[in-house]
Amino acid sequence: MSIALFFSMKTSIKVIIVLLISVLVSLIFKDSILVSTISRSAEKLQQKIIPKPSCFHTHSYFNKLNDSVHHYLEESYLNGIKSTIKRSFEIPNYVKTGALVPLKDNEVYQVDTLEYSYAFLTPRASSLLYEIGKRFQRKIRNTDLKGARLIVTSALRTINKVKLLRKVNRNAIKYSAHLHGTTFDITYSDFFHHKKITNAEIKGLSEILSKTLFELRLRKKCWVTFEQFQTCFHIVCR
Repeated sequence: MSIALFFSMKTSIKVIIVLLISVLVSLIFKDSILVSTISRSAEKLQQKIIPKPSCFHTHSYFNKLNDSVHHYLEESYLNGIKSTIKRSFEIPNYVKTGALVPLKDNEVYQVDTLEYSYAFLTPRASSLLYEIGKRFQRKIRNTDLKGARLIVTSALRTINKVKLLRKVNRNAIKYSAHLHGTTFDITYSDFFHHKKITNAEIKGLSEILSKTLFELRLRKKCWVTFEQFQTCFHIVCR
């Protein structure tokens, strides 16, 4: 074999090797693009199937809000109005002295139709109710439910109202903390909003409300009882 032929064959082999390497690189590069494309498609599909995390907390605080009457009744009595009110016509006298203040619809809560109570609280309890509403709204201000308001379902009770309530509510007790003006109920089964709220959204809002109450309870601002039968939080100002 001549030297010229040897070098010619050597050159051809080099060219073939280079070509093979180029093909392999090309295939690897194309595979990378394919894998990348598949990954991106899978991520998009996953985003469609799995909803993004919402503002709603998955951890429930309901079971931690279980204060009982022996926790708060004495303190409610000491912090509330000096004597229990028997009939509704006595309420204006307590308002005149500043012992009670009326509850009115505002930007953080709505007062429900109160069948067994009256929309009055001590000034301190009224301030607590407003604080709960403000804290609740801060937690939802970056959501589609911004501006949702709490619904107050019970507040001050007279002795006569307690008697009537005990006939229909198995949780009602004779010496209720509601008699002292320090106690109110907020429902967790409904919220006031300008648009119709779905059941899933109500559940989420109720979790946020429970977290709000849990935080205030830790700060010793209030006692809280989760009432399943009445679907409300029973809140006593401390």
